[in-house]
Amino acid sequence: MKKRVKKVVKKMVGRDNFLRIAIMYKRFMPKMETEKTIAFLFGVSKWKHSFIRDYLHEYEVVFIEDRESIPAIINKAEKYKDKVFMVWGYKERPALLRFAKKNQIPFYRIEDGFIRSVQLGASKSTPISLVVDSQALYYDSSTPSDLEDILGQYDFQSDQELLNRAVNCIKTLKEENISKYNHVGAKDIDAIYGKKEKKRILVIGQVEDDESIKRGSSRPITNNELVILAAMENPEAEIIYKPHPDVLFGKRPMQSNPTEVMHMAKVITEPLSLTDSFQTIDHVYTITSLSGFEALLRGIPVTTFGAPFYSGWGLTDDRQKVNRRNRNLTIEEIFAAAYILYPKYVHPITRERITIEEALSFIGYMKDYEANKQNANQKKSQLLQPESIIKNEVGGKIGILSKGIKEIPHIESFFVSELEFNPNEDPKSLTYVAGWGMKPSAKKAIALAEKFNIPYLGLEDGFLRSIGLGVDGAPPYSICVDDVGIYYDATRPSRLENILNESGWEREDLLKDADQAITLIRENYLSKYNHAPMIDAAIFPNNGKERVLIVDQTFGDMSITLGLANTERFKEMYEAAVKENPNADIYIKTHPDVISGKKEGNLTPKDVGKNAVFIYDDCNPLSLVEQFDKVYVVTSQLGFEALLLGKEVHCFGMPFYAGWGITRDRLTVDRRRRSRNLLEVFTAAYLLYTRYLNPATNELGNIFDVIHYLSQNKYNH
Repeated sequence: MKKRVKKVVKKMVGRDNFLRIAIMYKRFMPKMETEKTIAFLFGVSKWKHSFIRDYLHEYEVVFIEDRESIPAIINKAEKYKDKVFMVWGYKERPALLRFAKKNQIPFYRIEDGFIRSVQLGASKSTPISLVVDSQALYYDSSTPSDLEDILGQYDFQSDQELLNRAVNCIKTLKEENISKYNHVGAKDIDAIYGKKEKKRILVIGQVEDDESIKRGSSRPITNNELVILAAMENPEAEIIYKPHPDVLFGKRPMQSNPTEVMHMAKVITEPLSLTDSFQTIDHVYTITSLSGFEALLRGIPVTTFGAPFYSGWGLTDDRQKVNRRNRNLTIEEIFAAAYILYPKYVHPITRERITIEEALSFIGYMKDYEANKQNANQKKSQLLQPESIIKNEVGGKIGILSKGIKEIPHIESFFVSELEFNPNEDPKSLTYVAGWGMKPSAKKAIALAEKFNIPYLGLEDGFLRSIGLGVDGAPPYSICVDDVGIYYDATRPSRLENILNESGWEREDLLKDADQAITLIRENYLSKYNHAPMIDAAIFPNNGKERVLIVDQTFGDMSITLGLANTERFKEMYEAAVKENPNADIYIKTHPDVISGKKEGNLTPKDVGKNAVFIYDDCNPLSLVEQFDKVYVVTSQLGFEALLLGKEVHCFGMPFYAGWGITRDRLTVDRRRRSRNLLEVFTAAYLLYTRYLNPATNELGNIFDVIHYLSQNKYNH
């Protein structure tokens, strides 16, 4: 009755007006109380979802998608008594900020900390620090921030322990040459700058339309104008200009071209770390860049044209005053505030809160690791089994058109080739063109490959993928690379199918590794996504009957069509399971994406009547399969995981593991001409066909690196 009334009212007044009425109604309803305060997060890219919860353990985090309407968001928020709003940077919609102020909802802003990572944020590397500010972000000098309040009010002289920590951390930071980003190796500065013959001024370029300039500088100025100012004020000095890397290499727009000031400054056009760039420098000019503070840490005088967080405290030559900043501080006091008191640090691997000292130690270790890598692609190829390396891949060039593939964190680490993200510029130089499987989104890549007669590589998630769903932005720790087809496409051969049809790779050491991996997967209940809790075995009646599990999948999944099946096969599977097991309890497992509401399934209660029980709980797949005697699938990977647990598996489609003699198949594919045992199929699929990222180093690794990481961290998710 209530649903019918809602439907009628919504039709009469329209969806948005209905939501407004609902909001007004709910304001008078009792608010839902929760154990933790609900944090609604806005403007957070999906790839950040996997780590941002680690910084917000005290909250129950709810990510709001950009496409959600304002009334719908407010409707969600109105349900809860204790709530806060959080936004990445300044990406909120103004209406949400107004709503928060009007209803006295705390509003926080999130940004990377000052020691972030080894690799750039643009490469989707996990940050080791974040800041969460209840007022404004540290780079916004137009209004107070939590950092500015600390700098202006904290009694540093009464906290000698804090200052001692600051002294020691500054020492470590300088000795280890640690900066915000630490991806560029050490270089010979004399070879870049030349012999020093007079005073040297370093001008630090920034992305000119960046928020840190918009909010940190009251007057507009370009990088070139800053170079001209530095040259005018230091006519006898040598001016060195270091443009921002993203501007230099065309990743971000420029408002002034570095080539236009080459007659008055030496423009650095190659990658150069900040710590190296400070060598032999006598003075630094910047608008608002953090590099100015890093120069101060190294004892170099700094001129700031804007008002970064470290200006106005008596240490810098300021061209923009901030009247709120009315006391003098030492470099140790500013460091203590900005690097110790203000940010939160989280270990990228253990995902636990750590101190700045531990963060510096980790970054130092990772810098050494990066510095010691020689002949990277050749060394990476040695980590792969010979059967895993694709012909001409080592030292080749792979063209990638897809923005989605480009945004996969550390995607380069999976390959022993250079990745080219602008393949149309010189397609004839490419060894391969890669796309995501055989999906429609890969059509452009396939067309480019066909046009220039370049071999195509199909990419797909691996079988031990991540902690969390891909649709939620969880980064993959494994991918499959296929130069023949793709493993779920039974309409044609794939690299995996070819491996299983061939012989000679069944080495004793390889099979021994596979056997060990299977044992670890079973012991630790590892699966593709590793995000869900263990099933409660008590939900199943202990009535002595056999239990049969039917596995549903998402509607329209390519693995169904390409696995020689369709939606009707799911209904046939259900009918066969009931007929073949008349005395068994029948259960149907719903796919996680269907449970989360992101996709639809193939089986509904209408299709099955009362003869089966749907399992809607999102649970660990192996813990679920453990409770059953038989498993019925169309093409789901869960069928293979059931085989790993020794279960009888019936296939109504043709997944990669069907047709080799280890499953009860309703279809046949003549190409699959050998008989294989479970260990051999696992070895081919998980060890020879799949590539793994070592989560500890973000470099190419092996299956045991991923098993270890998933085992240690899946319950911390």
